[in-house]
Amino acid sequence: MSDKNKKNDKVGMPKFNLNWLYMTIAIALLVFYITNENGSVNKEIPYDEFQQYVRNNYVSKIIGYDDS
Repeated sequence: MSDKNKKNDKVGMPKFNLNWLYMTIAIALLVFYITNENGSVNKEIPYDEFQQYVRNNYVSKIIGYDDS
């Protein structure tokens, strides 16, 4: 008889829906992707300051574009 009481108690409780968790994670990843801008930092600096960064080994990667 105690088994029947346990089953009745569980019937009234709502199930946890994992779809909410998946949607929250997906939205968080989307926001992170949009605001991160590919993980790069774009900063315009004078050429003298750039040369100083290169001499001090602060520069790990340089990407140049021709604006013409």
